[in-house]
Amino acid sequence: MFRRVLEEKDLPYPDEVTEERVIEIKTRLQELMYQYSTLEEGQSLELIFSPVVRK
Repeated sequence: MFRRVLEEKDLPYPDEVTEERVIEIKTRLQELMYQYSTLEEGQSLELIFSPVVRK
């Protein structure tokens, strides 16, 4: 699906993004959305990002 969307917009598909990686990303997104949905009023969800080193 991700590949198709990029192709429709004439964008290249990154070599490092495998179908397996897309599944991992979707799974993590679902986990984060669940965590967000269970927050009580006034609570927050903190996301920590590591820098990506591209070769």
